[in-house]
Amino acid sequence: MKNCSEEIAKIVIDSTKEVDLKKNWREIVKYAKVNDVAIPVLRYLKEEGLCSERHFIQLFNKEAKNYDLFWQSVIEIAQLFSRKNIEYAVIKTRRIYEFYDWDIDVLVRREDWSKALKVLQGHGFKRAHMFSHPLASLEADKLLMEKRGGFPIHLHRRVSWHGVEYFSSDLVLSSSLEVEGVYYPSKAIDALIYCAHSIFENYELTLGEVYHFMKTTDSSVHDFILSLANENGWLEGARLSIKAMKNIWSSLNSRESIKLPYRYELRSLLKAWSEHAQKRGLNLYEVTFINLFKYLLKRCSEVRSKI
Repeated sequence: MKNCSEEIAKIVIDSTKEVDLKKNWREIVKYAKVNDVAIPVLRYLKEEGLCSERHFIQLFNKEAKNYDLFWQSVIEIAQLFSRKNIEYAVIKTRRIYEFYDWDIDVLVRREDWSKALKVLQGHGFKRAHMFSHPLASLEADKLLMEKRGGFPIHLHRRVSWHGVEYFSSDLVLSSSLEVEGVYYPSKAIDALIYCAHSIFENYELTLGEVYHFMKTTDSSVHDFILSLANENGWLEGARLSIKAMKNIWSSLNSRESIKLPYRYELRSLLKAWSEHAQKRGLNLYEVTFINLFKYLLKRCSEVRSKI
């Protein structure tokens, strides 16, 4: 993990080689944050002595503390569920470099849903509502649970976004692997989740996602993803995601200029969304409208944050 963290930090630094690191470290850190690589970059800048001003050290200490707290929380949830014999997998979380997210995504079996909720509630977690948290979901198959002083838990009982399932939860849970006491999806299933999530939820790819995907997959995994996506009606989306990751990776390796996070073209996304809706017998206009609305809402929030 340390070698990968250093490598990805160097990729970020190299892409900003014209920037004075001591004067413009905030610009670099901001770029790293939106690309899921904040911890590696902060650590590299500190250990290499490239930035040492007081505000930088304060930010590094804060992020390092959050990183440690996040992984302590992951282990805590894993232990809670294991003690109660709840089958689970922590998804969209484990990467080959130092990484933490704003929440912890945990998938459980449908039959363990109520049991998992009681376990979380018994340890101080409460359901978040949209009035208190803008990302609290109204979807029936996932809930955002919050605890004072801790990281929110996004509890899932289906691999779905906006109420639409993209493949079986059993596929994830039946092939999960234990790593240091925590169950995660297998590498192939993990890659599958990243592809689907980027097309049907985030509508973009970060440098961190691309790095992790390209470092942990090969052509056999790509074929597996395409095959499974085809079975579930979103082959177009899988093709779009894999092709984008390969192109981004190629650009990074050849040191070509590329804007990251990478935003999929709306036209390509519309094609992927409509294909999935048609092949799964879903309401074409409803599914496309929901994704389009979320897409535009995301873009509007990004514009407001820049003003």
